[in-house]
This record gives sequence, structure tokens and C-alpha cells, in this order.
Amino acid sequence: MKVFTVTFHANINYGAKLQAYALAKFLNNQNDIECEILNYNYPKSDESWKLFSKPRGLRGLLKNIYLAMHVRDVIEVKKKHKALRAFTTECMPVASERYDRNKLLQNVPLADAFVCGSDQVWNLSRTRDLTFFLDFVKKGTAKKISYAASIAEPWTKEDIGIVKQWLNEFDGISIREEGNLPQLMEVLPDKKPKVVCDPVFLLSKQEWDSFSSTQLCPQESYIFCYFIGLVPYAIETVAKIRQLLGLKLVYLQLNLDVRDPFHSDKTIIDATPKDFVGLIKNASFVITNSFHASAFSLIFKKDFVFVPKKKDNERLFSLMKVFKISDVFMTKEKLEILMLDDLKVDYSLTDASYQEFTDLSKNFLLDTLHGKKSN
Repeated sequence: MKVFTVTFHANINYGAKLQAYALAKFLNNQNDIECEILNYNYPKSDESWKLFSKPRGLRGLLKNIYLAMHVRDVIEVKKKHKALRAFTTECMPVASERYDRNKLLQNVPLADAFVCGSDQVWNLSRTRDLTFFLDFVKKGTAKKISYAASIAEPWTKEDIGIVKQWLNEFDGISIREEGNLPQLMEVLPDKKPKVVCDPVFLLSKQEWDSFSSTQLCPQESYIFCYFIGLVPYAIETVAKIRQLLGLKLVYLQLNLDVRDPFHSDKTIIDATPKDFVGLIKNASFVITNSFHASAFSLIFKKDFVFVPKKKDNERLFSLMKVFKISDVFMTKEKLEILMLDDLKVDYSLTDASYQEFTDLSKNFLLDTLHGKKSN
């Protein structure tokens, strides 16, 4: 069976790379499936690789000024870009033929099934590209499936009007966040949409152990810190936990419009996806606002806290609920009275729910691909 996955595989983002890798890897682990990632030229993916871009506001202007004044950081970022491109080439089964929107509509690659997801491919506040709703696949020519597609922000009536006709052609629909399920069930009751796990949970802890690299990990115990954008009270949270644990801080810096705001013992810019997983695996504690940093913390049963962003926090609420871990959300109120014992994550109920949920997710995907009804 030939399968193409359709996702944000080319973004300069560790989570995007790792979820795309994991879904294709899981499918290729099956004896009767040959999976490739559709090499779709999503315009915003190309933009994310630009060091200097046309500023759309003060932050963009400051970033350009910062990079112009810090040549060493630019060199590190270029090393990171090179490493990410190497990872895509060497580790991800991306199809050789590249498509833009027009080419894809005119010349659809042959396959038995197309699977869109995971990541925020259905977040219409970020992209309104119907490619991720598989509109280019003519009904009846191949199976259409969504796997752990993330909607994030609820669709408007206008959004529903645009996508409903394409969703009605799907053979199976699954999403990642439980909070979006009621709306989807209301819009598509006959499709019986399901909530499934992010693709990184489809691979075992042992597989991620073998995948990870520890070349950037310090020998001594450390706190690992990774943020997608600097959120309110992140600096205070890091300082307080650093004081409580008395450990060195390793900061994987994503945004280069400011210097390291945490005054870390070690700042890393040029990590690969394998380094990213290894840094979490070997950490004594993780502080983040990243869904996938949280996901890998859970896979390796790490103590961690999540410092919420202004939006898109539903993903973490869903993760906590499904895997039955203790509350890892940091708030200003919790921070004020935070004690050492509060930093322990309770995983006592996780194993059974983890197995049940990942089995359900695998069965949904494989049963739908093989034309079976999944419970």
C-alpha cells in the first residue's frame, strides 16, 4: 500500500520535523505499507528559513538589527539550518518530486491513501491552504484520512463553510485536541471523528532512545529550558526553579531577536532534532511552553512545568487529561508559593492510559487505511 502523508514537514521547527518523522516511521514499520512525505512547497515553510525578512512590525525590525550586530549568532543559526536540512534528507522519507499548489492540482501523485496531519494543519487562523484538507485528491481515487490534525482555535461559520465539503469526502477523521471534538462532531456527526495521540507517541520510548543524541548534553545534572516565544513570567519561573533545584541551566534558543534572557550556563542554537530529544531525555528537569518538548518530557517521564502562552494551550490540557499526569501548568499564583516538592510530576496513573490511548490511535489509523471499521 502506497501512502503519502501531508504535513508541515519543512518548517524550521523541531516539533514539526519530529511529528512528520514519527508518523512516516510508524507507517513504514508496517510490513504492507510504503510511506513517503509529500514534498509540498508550503509558502510559509520557506519564509520560516529566512534570517533577514521584511519586518512586519517592531519585533521584526529589532530581529533584523540584532542579527546584523551579532554575526556569531548568525553563523550558529546557519549551522542549525544546515543540520535541519541534513536531517530532512537523511532521516525523513520525503518524496523526491516537489510540488507547489498549482502543480499538485494538475498532477496528483499516485497513491492508495493520503494522510494529512499531524501538527496545526487545520488551524485556519494560521493557514487557509486547502491542500491540508486533501482537496487535490479526487473522490474515490484514494483514501483520505486525517491523523491527529490540530485545529487549535475553533472554526468560524465561514471556516466551516469552506472546509465541510472536503471533510465529507474523508474516509476517517481524527484530531489531536479533545477540546475541538464537540465542534467537529456537530459539523460532521456521521463521520464519528476521534481524538488520537500526536505521532511522536506512536513510536516507543526505546525507539526514541535509539534515535536521540546526547552529544550536546552536559555531564552533570541540568535543567533544560526551551521556549517558543518569550511568554509572561517565563523568566521568573526559570529563576525560581533554578534556585529550588540548584542545577545548571541549558537553554535551547529558538528566537534570536533578544539575547539569552535567562543568563544560562549553556546556550545552544544549532541543535538537531536528535539533539532536541537527547537534551530532554538526559535532563533532570524541563521548563517549556512547547507542546512537543512537553510530549517528550512525558515519554521519558521527566519532571517538567509548562509556562502557558497567550493562546494555543488547549494542546497541553488535552495531553494532561489523556495521559493522566498531574497539573504541570505554571501560573503566577503557583509561582509565588512554589516549593521543591511541587516540581514532581505524578506519573502513577500514566502507564495504563498511555497504552490504551496509543493502541486506540494506532488501530484507528491502520484500520482506516485497510478499510476496517475502528471502534
